[in-house]
Formats: sequence, C-alpha cells, structure tokens
Amino acid sequence: MRIHLAHALRNHGDYTEAAEIYRALAGGEFDAAARYWLCDFDYLDGRFGSALGSLREQRSRGPEDEGERLRLIGHIWRVNARFDEVSAAYGEAISLARREGLAAAEAKAPANLAQTVCWSGDTAALSDAAARARDLLDLVPNPVELVKVRSAEAVAHALAGDDGAAVQAIEGTRRLADGIGYRGGHNLADVAQVLFRVLDGDDDGARRTRAELDARTRRSGGNTYWVPIVTSWIDGIQAALEHEPRVEWVDGPAVSLGRWAQVAARR
Repeated sequence: MRIHLAHALRNHGDYTEAAEIYRALAGGEFDAAARYWLCDFDYLDGRFGSALGSLREQRSRGPEDEGERLRLIGHIWRVNARFDEVSAAYGEAISLARREGLAAAEAKAPANLAQTVCWSGDTAALSDAAARARDLLDLVPNPVELVKVRSAEAVAHALAGDDGAAVQAIEGTRRLADGIGYRGGHNLADVAQVLFRVLDGDDDGARRTRAELDARTRRSGGNTYWVPIVTSWIDGIQAALEHEPRVEWVDGPAVSLGRWAQVAARR
C-alpha cells in the first residue's frame, strides 16, 4: 500500500513526499523497489551522476526490473541530450521486453523513444515511434505514457515549423495530463510551449511560460533541470548556467546545456 501511495504521489507531481515513503521502505522487505525509486528521485532532482552510479551497481530481481533500470538510464541520458546513448538504452529495454513477453514494459519504451527522436525535428521518425507506442498502449493502457507521446509530437511540430499542429499538440498534452491528474505532463507541455514561442520569435511569451515551469517544478521537488534547458533557448548558455546550479549535468553544465541550445537553432 505504501509503495502504491508513493507511486500515486509521484505521478501527481509530489516527488518529495513520494521520496520520503521510499526512504522509509529502504532496508526492509521492499528494499530493492525503494532503492530503484530513490534513483528515480535522484534523476528527477537533477542528481544525474548519483542516479547513474546507483543504477549501475544495482542488481535487478528479474527481467521486468532490468527493463525499468535500462529505461531510467535512458531518461538520464535524454535530459542530458546524449541521444545516441538514449536510443541504445531504450532499444535494449524493448528487446528485453519482447524476449521475455513483457507487454506492459514493451509499451513504455516506444513512448520514451518518441520523446527522444522528437528533438531531431524528424517528424517522420517521430510519427513512426508515436504510432508504435499508441498501438501497444491500446493493448496495455498507460495514460501517463500517452501524455509523453503527445508532448513529443508538440516538440517535433514546433521544430518542423508546423505552428498549428504544435499548438494543438501542446493543448492536447495539457488536456490529457489534467484528465488523469498528471502534473508532470504540464512540465512537458511547458517545455514544448517555450520551444514553440522561442522559434516563433515570442521571447516574452517564452519567459512567461518559463516562470510557470519554474514555479511548478520547485513546488513538486523535481524536473527543475528543464528550467536551465529552456533558458538556453531564450537567453543563451551563460544565462542558463545561472539557473539551478545544483543540477549535476553528466558532461558538465556548459557542454550539456550547449547541446540543448543547439536544439532551438535547428529551424
């Protein structure tokens, strides 16, 4: 019951409260699960090096746990814009899920792949990944993953210059997130909206959305790394370095944020 409560709090955006429950469960019967989810909290709080170190040391209890471990490693690479490593981690998770017949696990990774390929602006690749994810999520419903897919489409449309489709996808992300009480979905929508506004030349609008994102992530206790990422698009790398200095970027802040700054320069 406490594990499920922590998961519910996490999906509701109450990351700090969820982490307190996981910490209380560490060392007991649910130690392995608690330690995995504490790695997830480290990732959400921008402690990427700590999370990667713990994940590499963990021994999975079975194929399903191993798939989750691989996906979380992929998440860390993704928010550090290390997209080659991301695809490798998610691809390994998909292969494992197929080999072991884990339909629910297989349904998650294509959604994560969509969140990865969207940053290239390749709408064809994004469309393929999104279609595969939705096909699997029809069989094994997971509304949180559908929010992620829709936000990925918003990013891809913004980079491709399809303004109407980008606005629809951003609004759709927010509707889906509200429908299930998934506050983290609004973080994803904010990121896509900032990107759209920057590419559209609306820096003031982008800054307003960034302020909302900043306030929301600080309240939740997670995902604060998105603020310096979007700042790199609005005000450049130097300004981005001044936001959330606690974030442990894998390659250091200048390199990681430099890669993110290039995203908004592609159109």
